[in-house]
Parts: sequence; structure tokens; C-alpha cells
Amino acid sequence: MSFGATFDLASLDGSNGFVINGAAAGDNSGSSVSSAGDVNGDGVDDLIIGAYFADPNGPSSGASYVVFGHSGGFGSSSLELNALNGSNGFVINGVAADDNSGSSVSSAGDVNGDGVDDLIIGADWADPNGPNSGASYVVFGQSGGFGSSSLELSALNGTNGFVINGVAAGDNSGYSVSSAGDVNGDGVDDLIIGARGADPNGPDSGASYVVFGQSGGFGSSSLELNALNGSNGFVINGVVAGDESGISVSRAGDVNGDGVADLIIGADFADPNGPSSGASYVVFGQSGGFGPSLELSALNGSNGFVINGVAAFDNSGWSVSRAGDVNGDGVADLIIGADFADPNGPSSGASYVVFGQSGGFGPSLELSALNGSNGFVINGSAADDTSGFSVSSAGDVNGDGVDDLIIGAIGADPNGPDSGASYVVFGKSGSFSPSLELSALNGSNGFVINGSAADDTSGFSVSSAGDVNGDGVDDLIIGAPLADPNGTGAVGASYVVFGQAPPPVTVTPPSPSAPPTRALFNFEQWVSLVAIRTGQVYQSALVDFNIEVGGLRIAPLFDETDYLSDNPDVAAAVQQGGFNYGFEHFVLWGIKEGRAPSNWFDADYYLAQNADVAAAVSSGQMTAIEHFLGFGHRENRDPSAGFDAADYLLNHPDVQAAVAAGVVDSAFEHYIEFGAAEGRLDGLLFDESFYLQQNPDVAAAVQKGDFALGLYHFLSFGQREGRDPSSLFDQSAYLERHGDVAAAVASGALASGFEHFLLFGRAEGRVTG
Repeated sequence: MSFGATFDLASLDGSNGFVINGAAAGDNSGSSVSSAGDVNGDGVDDLIIGAYFADPNGPSSGASYVVFGHSGGFGSSSLELNALNGSNGFVINGVAADDNSGSSVSSAGDVNGDGVDDLIIGADWADPNGPNSGASYVVFGQSGGFGSSSLELSALNGTNGFVINGVAAGDNSGYSVSSAGDVNGDGVDDLIIGARGADPNGPDSGASYVVFGQSGGFGSSSLELNALNGSNGFVINGVVAGDESGISVSRAGDVNGDGVADLIIGADFADPNGPSSGASYVVFGQSGGFGPSLELSALNGSNGFVINGVAAFDNSGWSVSRAGDVNGDGVADLIIGADFADPNGPSSGASYVVFGQSGGFGPSLELSALNGSNGFVINGSAADDTSGFSVSSAGDVNGDGVDDLIIGAIGADPNGPDSGASYVVFGKSGSFSPSLELSALNGSNGFVINGSAADDTSGFSVSSAGDVNGDGVDDLIIGAPLADPNGTGAVGASYVVFGQAPPPVTVTPPSPSAPPTRALFNFEQWVSLVAIRTGQVYQSALVDFNIEVGGLRIAPLFDETDYLSDNPDVAAAVQQGGFNYGFEHFVLWGIKEGRAPSNWFDADYYLAQNADVAAAVSSGQMTAIEHFLGFGHRENRDPSAGFDAADYLLNHPDVQAAVAAGVVDSAFEHYIEFGAAEGRLDGLLFDESFYLQQNPDVAAAVQKGDFALGLYHFLSFGQREGRDPSSLFDQSAYLERHGDVAAAVASGALASGFEHFLLFGRAEGRVTG
């Protein structure tokens, strides 16, 4: 099942998602929504929903509701927040009248280092240090749950959480709260708190406060933001009066590729390109920490940079968020909402995606300069939609391995005035056009989620929900604080939309026949395939592409698709972003774990032929592949039944001479570096010499310089033309033997029989011709 071009929230039926109804009239439940991470330690992501006008301890004291995720789903099309009972979730009650607790809610990450995710809740009208100085409450997660249907924020005592008090009257600290990721590189997640009304550089210049996480907890029931001193956190001061810096704050992910999490801060009333054009500030994380304060005016490209809005009154920076990695280049990206921009009529709204870059940025970036290679603009559909009112990463909701985006447009009118809409834009590997029209979403590039009824303001808050039903695909949560689910005004509702993975290619199990080929599509060829298909070149901060182990380069020996097929745990880690490639896992862990890099190494065969190695492996001294890489290939031991080192040297005297002269270390090194491509012994799924011999037109094009290699022609054109990549693979015979594959190629679902075999057929045991 996949998404169409439109989806109506009224159609949620329990199988595709469900609605969470607010508790009482006027609560405005759904005014802030977020993934909570996994706060009860059951392995499934949870949700948090703010209802800042709820009245548990006086009018507008506010409440926040935690809904626990459930593996296998929720079994109903709706959930009532007043039915939370401790086993399915609980309510967190604000402290005092007019605190507005729940005005902003978020996962805090794991700020006390106990391995369980925590929560942060903003109460920007609380009065700890003067009227509306604001407060933020951190609630620690607990393995095994919370054991009660409610928690009073006034009961936080340092062991179950603590309060972070704003500095001065009118600061509105806690107006926006978020996890910051680990910005100081100490291995513990940190927090960021926006105080849009703070006055460090003039009235309402705004400030944002970073509080460092601490392993073992904080040891107190309260923390004063004016006590941050650089060792426990620091303040980030806005630039000039009226900017309201900190109106939106978020973790940014690692946008400059240095391995440390970064921050983004919105200042929607800043005036870089006219009044209230708005600005967003990216502050780079740094291992080793910060001083007690940082001036946003001092960002210079090395410590961060400013992103300037386009035109007067766009209010760029009203909502800011990490975008995940939407272009698949391995670096985190950003999304910035400008809800009053006018691309398709007044206040139609726009959202800007800024691509992360390894190596960093200059001191400033103009949103008007986004050109598709450094980012792109997403234009709202119609006047007064206020698209970009809320923006967020959506996680990967369509299961294609690339992060997606969600954008709220509270003024959209799909089911009556201001029913609201939320737009999901699918990420894709490679570049985008400089602009994308939300009206052009068609199901393949994204889709729209329509609010249910007039005046619901669906999309007021949007977020990834994590994976709340445990099906391995990320879900979404959308707040509609003015919805009337129980027939009374502004109760509010939050809608969970389940992500949907693409349907698998339907294949017929192969009939028994000859064993599958031992041919290898090596990592160098695989990286070329990805680069041609997506434009993405090899990028890894963990493993150099040309890394050698025991004198052997690993890339020509390693088969990415074969390794992921044989090791589903690694495939899952790559899917979840723990590794960019199976190649990284093999070098860092797989060798020590004894995993085979490809069909060219057979541990059982190697140990059966080498009793001394078998004894060393049995005693735990090393693995079979460790021995072969470190010693065995130089000793001319055979890695598998498919390669006979002595025979290779006997049949190729030039190789024997090269080994003797020390030009190469072994027969096997020569074979993987040169011999396979020279056609000395069949073994490559794509054989360069074979392909050029069989296709003189391609050979002439390579000779002329139109293609650097025959491989590049084959990947771009030849496979679709039915040309054979090697003597080990016959395209026409493969399609004739496997009718289901032929049908998939004919429909355009697959480029060729070769593509099917590489991605699926080898793992299914299909023969090559």
C-alpha cells in the first residue's frame, strides 16, 4: 500500500492511523505535538501532545499528554485523552493558573544518560522570576512506565525530572523547546529553550538557552537559566530589538558534517531584507563546549551562519526544524517556514529547505539564492494558506530509505474555511529543482493531508511521530487545536497517520535448478551504479574508500548487495542510518565478527582446507577472514573453491613475476585489482573486457572518450538495451526463465533483468541464464 495524491484525516480507520481527541472544551489539545522518543523503554516510540489551555490546576494551567506507542497498532480509529490510565499513557499537569504548560512539547533525547528518552515541556507564561518569565519542565523517562495516569509538574524533585526557570519578567522562556542533540560532544543529549521576549540586545531581541545533559542526572529539582556558565550550558543572544530570536528552536542535526550536532534558531521579526523578512541562525556544535554566552551577531561561518529571509513581512524563521537527510547525501538538512510569504497570493506561505554541506558554510546564506543544488523553496498553494506555519522532518514515511518533510498550512480550505492541510514532501537521492509547488504533489513526490472540518486549523503543529506502531516505518502526527471532536468548542484533536512502505516487487519462487553464480559485483562498481542513478558519490566519515587490510584493498573484494542480503541486521542498521553502507560495517565490525565480504570468500571452505587456521579460530585468536586478509592471501591460500592461487600463478607467469618482484603481494591481490577486469578468470558480474569485446560500438565510444569505462555505458544504457554484462549473466535468458521479472521490466518497475538479479535474484537463488 502507498499514498495517493490526497489523504483525508476523516478517513483514518485504525489501520492507516487514528485520531486522538482532546479532553475538554477550550483545551486546544494539539497546539503542540511531537514524537516523545521511547519514554517507557518498551522499544516503541511514544507521542506527546500539548493542551496549553487545559485547566487541571486553574484556568490555562495547561497539560501535556503522553500516549504510549504499541507494536501492532492501536486497534481503533480513535483514542480519548481522558481515557489514559497509566498503561496506555498519562497526563502531565501544569502547575498554576495561566502558566500555559504544554505551549511547546518535545522529546528531550536522553539528557540524564540512563538510556531512556526524556521529555521537555514549555510553560512560557509561568512566573518563577516575574510575570511571564517562563519555565520549562524536564520529565525523565522510566523503563517499565510511570505507574500512574497522571504526573504533577509541581512534584518534580530531581529524581523524576526538574524545572528550568526563566530569567526575567516578560522573557516567555519555554515558548519553544526542543532536544538539541549532543552539541558539546560529550555523549549526552542536550536541550534548547527559546525565550522570545528576552532583552539581551534591546527589548524582545530574544534569547535561546542551551542546557547540557548530564550523565547521572542533575541533582536538583530546579535550574536557573541565569546560572548557565559555559560548563552546564550557555545563552545565545539575539541580535537587535524586536527580532524575537528564539521564537522557534530546534536541533539541526549535523549540517556541516563534523560529527557534532548543530542548532537552528528562528527570529521571524528580524529585518535583513525588509521589515519582518525574518532570519534563522545555525549554531555549530563543538566538542569541548562553549563559553557562557554566544552572540548571534558574531556568527562568522566557522561557528555558525545566518539564513536571511527573502522579502518584507515573510516572517521567515517562524518555524524551524531539522529536515533529516532529504537529498540522501549523508549530511543533515534544514527546513524553515515563512508562513506570510506570498508566492501564490498574500500569505500563501513558503518553506525553504537548506541542504547540509560537509565542510561548512559562509557567514550568511540568502534564501533567495537557493538553486536546487544548495536547497530549494516549497511554495504554498493559495492565498492565506499560511503554508510553513509549522515545519518538521517527517522521518521516512514511505520506506524508501530517504527522509521526508511535513509542512502545515492552517489557513488552507480543503473541507471548509481554515480546515487546514499538511503537506508531505518525499525526499529523494540527488538534487531537486530550485522550487516545488505544493499544488503539484501527485503521490509520487508527496501528498496532501486534508483537515476534517472548517476552522479545525489542522497543521497548527506537525511532526514526525517516530514509529508508534512498530512496523518499521515512520509515522506522522498532526495537531488541530480548534477541532471539535466531542461537539464542544476548541477541544482539539491530534491525528496520527501511519507511514507506508512501498510494496515489494512480486516475484515467483524459483524452481530448483543449478546453484546461483559466485559472481561478484564489487563495491567500486556498486558505487558507480549509485552515482549514475542518483548523483550520490561515496561519502563516509568512518571508512576511507581505498582502505587496505593486510595489503588488500577491500573495495574490489566487497559486494554491497550480497553482504546486506546475507546480513539482515546490517541491512537494518543501514536503513536506520547507523551506517551509510554495509562496506563501513564490514571494515569496522564484520571482519572481527567473521562475516564474509562476498562470495569470493567462503569461511567453511577456508577452515576445512587450513587446519592451523581452524585451530586459531576455534581458540578465539582470530576469525577466518581476519587470517586471510592478514596472512592467508600472501601465503597463497585459497579463499574459496572458486579461486586457486597456485593455478592462477601457473597460468599467468607475468603475475608470478609481479608477486616475486613485490609489485603485488599475492595472486589474489592481482586478481581482484587487475585480473578479473582483464578477463583472466570469470568471476565478475560485470566484466569490462568481455563487455567491450562483445560491444565494439561501446569500445569505440570509450576509445573516443564518450565514456570513461564500459561499466558506465552499461549502467546508463546497456542494461536497458538487453546487453550482457559478462559471460556469467545472460539478460535474455534470465528474462525468458523468469516471467515475473520480465513483466516487472516491461512495466518499468525494473530497468533490466540484471538490476533484478543484483537487488533480489541472487538472494532468491535464481540462476543467471
